Amino acid sequence: MEFTQSSFQYFFAHFYGMFINVMSYCVTAAIFHYFLLPESEQFDIWYILIMTAGVIHYLITIYREGYKVIKLTENEFIYQDNKNIQRFSWDNFEGYKVSRMIPYDIIIKNKKYGKTKFSYFTFSLTQRRQILSLLQSKCN
Repeated sequence: MEFTQSSFQYFFAHFYGMFINVMSYCVTAAIFHYFLLPESEQFDIWYILIMTAGVIHYLITIYREGYKVIKLTENEFIYQDNKNIQRFSWDNFEGYKVSRMIPYDIIIKNKKYGKTKFSYFTFSLTQRRQILSLLQSKCN
């Protein structure tokens, strides 16, 4: 079976990632301000620097990644992320897990690459259910 990321899922996954990054940078700036600069007027400078770093990080991330494709055949697993292709046989498959921390990721463990990791929201709900059920069937 082949699962291709739709353009809506591409933008949704990036928006979700951007939202989590912006929130983490805002929380970091607020904590930094509270503990290190309580009497200072330089909070604006630090806040601007932290937010600028967040925007640059997001732009690098969004332009580095492209549409993703997963192909599950009887003999092998293929994950394509833009120009990078990770291919391994099911003999090298060691299991999978869904991370518990935000932002959620699906991590596929294999002997060849170690871990293949992509966002939980990379694929639609129906695609994600099918992928996870197929991976679960390979675990048994």
